[in-house]
Parts: sequence; structure tokens; C-alpha cells
Amino acid sequence: MHVARAAIAILAAFISIAGTAQQTEFDALDALSGVALSGDNEAAAILHGRLADPAVPVETWRKDFQEYFRDGVFTTPLGLFWDFAVRDFTGEDRAHAAIVSAICACEAVKAALPRVHELPAAYESLTLSFRWLEHVYPAIAPNGRVTIFDALDQSLSGVGLATIAQQRSRYAFYIQAGLTLRAYAIGDAGARQRLAAVLGLQGGPQIIWQTHGILLFDNNAYSVHHIASLSSVLNAIPRDLHAIQAIIVPEATGINAGAGFVSAGQVLYLPYIAMDLYTSRHEFIEGPGPVAPIFTVTVAQEIVRAVQAVQFVNRPELAFRRDVILANAGQNATRYLRHYRMVSPSVYWSNPDELLPALAYVYFIDSRAAFQMAIMLFALKEEEPIDQFLLLADLLSGGSNTSSLYATTPDGAVTRATSAIGRVHGSWVAPPNAAGLLHYRDIIPANVWFCNAIAYGGDNYVFDFDAHGITVRYLRR
Repeated sequence: MHVARAAIAILAAFISIAGTAQQTEFDALDALSGVALSGDNEAAAILHGRLADPAVPVETWRKDFQEYFRDGVFTTPLGLFWDFAVRDFTGEDRAHAAIVSAICACEAVKAALPRVHELPAAYESLTLSFRWLEHVYPAIAPNGRVTIFDALDQSLSGVGLATIAQQRSRYAFYIQAGLTLRAYAIGDAGARQRLAAVLGLQGGPQIIWQTHGILLFDNNAYSVHHIASLSSVLNAIPRDLHAIQAIIVPEATGINAGAGFVSAGQVLYLPYIAMDLYTSRHEFIEGPGPVAPIFTVTVAQEIVRAVQAVQFVNRPELAFRRDVILANAGQNATRYLRHYRMVSPSVYWSNPDELLPALAYVYFIDSRAAFQMAIMLFALKEEEPIDQFLLLADLLSGGSNTSSLYATTPDGAVTRATSAIGRVHGSWVAPPNAAGLLHYRDIIPANVWFCNAIAYGGDNYVFDFDAHGITVRYLRR
């Protein structure tokens, strides 16, 4: 929560008074009004003391909030008070304060939503309430989050947030509200159905949410064909490899990547691309290759980017392996499986994190065709392409002994086949011939395993590496 100088002064006053709270003739409603409207210090002290009183249960607070929000609103000073109160208490008292503050926000939502289109103050109260729910989320235990989701569900039932989504200028709030609701809904058995109703999900977004547990914000731009293809890709990539919680389509929502949404997981940005646009047959250098809808393989590419972000943290040796390959391949255009006619090596060198997502583009068109291309390049003494293929297979394995091979049909359906893979310990890897290059990390992880084997076409391919970790030969058996 961003706090201006004046707000800091108010917070300091809360702190100075809280320890010496005195009872006055103010009742709870007067105290809430005093804090919300002006940050009144005496009112804040009364509320703080009341929070510490075990004789005042949550339900009593709820009734007070319901009464206050008949005419009152959730304000920045009220949020500052709750922030101080939650931080000031410890243990069970802190958990209690967090729940009470969240119930306050829920009741504010309930009161504001019916008036949000007529009163600017109501919309501001609604947005500040959700902002507080985002802020206090870490302080609430899992069982408490279910309680808050129940309260939000009751607050939004019959009204919902769908009307908010109809206003382009407020669509960003609709997205953030959805992400916040999703966070609180975790652990609730009927959460998917209840959340779909609250957000007014229909058509494609409802299908993606109900099937995959991912919120799709496309403003109804994606066709039935788009949704079927998107769902096919999501089905094909194991869910535990990434942490995607929402998908946003910038062209349809006016919201671009980097919007700063608060989420417990990953937010993916996918473009709108017509389903009748296809990849180039020249992605595969040995004659005209297979094609797929650009939309489908772009979706796969971006999901692999999300997979990479998670797996590089879980398995840092994959990033090290990537850097070894880049350092050895250098700027030589023929040493990349997604070759120079499609992607310049300068792209990988300016941003190494582009290597595997770019390769995923052809891997999802047809993994088998991509593997054959890598083997053909290996026969021409270009070894790094096969290392790139094995690295992507290892990334998509999640550390298991099997990975996935893919193929995409012209109508955007993705099929998946599993393939056994093997690994060899890479403790012998020395700095590459191009040691000292920008993207090579000369500190070798203590436990490095390189993927060196893969089952393909009924055969097992086992690869040997040189001292720099690059393939030099293979055995097919």
C-alpha cells in the first residue's frame, strides 16, 4: 500500500495512541466514521482497544460494519488503520485483527457494488476494499481465507462483477478483483462454480476456468476455435510445471504486459492471432516442413516461458546448461535449432531467456520433425542444436524420467506423447572454448545433471559430451 507523507503522519499518531487507549463516549460506528473520514487518532485508539477485547467476536464486528457501510465508505485512512492494527498485534491477536479487517472490506464491497455505476465514491470504496484484501491476504491463515471467500461470495451474490467488465476503463479492476477472489477461493471445494458466478464467466472464459482453473480475460475476443486450441495446449503441458493463474489478451482488454497485477501465481499475456494464419514451412530446413496455426504455437511458446520461470528456480542446473550451450554456439547462426532465417542469434544473446521459448515454437509444431532436423545438423558438425532439443525436453520433464513430444494439427489441436529420457552427471564440464562470454556462468552448480538420452521412433538415442558439455557423438539402439 503506497503511503504518502500525510498518511505516514497519521500512522505514527495511531502508534503513539494505541498503547494508551482511553474509553470515551464514542461507539463503534462513531469510531469507524472518525477513522475513515479523517484518520481521527482518538477514534483509532478506540478501535484498536476494541480489537484487543476478546469479548467482541467477529460477528459483532460484522454487524457494526454492515451498519456503518449503509452510508459510509472504505477509505485510505481506514486502510492505514487496519494496516497498523494487523502489524501491531502478534500471534492469534494478529490473525483475529486480519480477519476482522477483511470482513470490513467484504461488507464495504457488498454496500458499494449496487451503487458503483452511479456514485464515484462507491467505486473508489470498492477498489480500496479489494486493495486491502490483496494486502492482508498473507496475514490470513488458509481456513480464514475460506471464511473470507464465503463472505465475499455473499457480498457479491446477485450482483456480481460482470457489469464492471463491461466498462473498458474499469476492466483492469475487474481483472485484479478476479485474481484476488481466486486467491481466497483456494481450498474451497465448490470454488470454481462459485467464482464463475461471481465474475459472470460465460463462453470461453468459463470453459477455461472450469477445465483448467485459469482465469481468461479476453473480453470475449477469442472464438470457439481459439478456445478449443488454447484448451488443447493447456491440456498438453502438465499443470504442475508452471504456476499460471490468469491469461490476459492485450488487444482485447487494452491492458499490456507489465500492468502490475497482484497474483499468487503467474499472469500470462497472449496475443489475438487469427486461427487461419499458419507457421512457415521453412521453419524446418530439410524441405517443406509441417505447419500449425501461429496462434497455437505462440500459446505454447508463452506457456513454456512460464514453465521456464518456475523450473529454472526449482532446477538451476537447467539455466547453467542453457548458458553453456549459448557460450559454445556463440553468434554462429547455424548452431541454433530455431535457425537464423526465423530468429537471429542476436535475439538469444541479448536475452538468453528467449532460447527455449523460441525453440518451443517448432517443438510444438512437430517435435519429431524438430528432432530429425537436429540430428541432420549434427551430421553437418553443428552439435548445439541437439543439445538445445535435449534441454527443452529436460525442462518439460519436470525432473522426472519422462518428457513430452508434441505435434499440432492444422486446426490447432495439440497431441502429446511421452518419451523416456536419461541424464548423466555433468561435474566434468569445464568452461567452454569461449570462456568469459557474457552469458556463461563460470561457477558450476554442485549437482549438475545433463539430459543425454531420449527415446524416439522405437529407438533409444544416447549422447556423449565433450569436456565443454557439448554433444560429440551418439549411439542409436
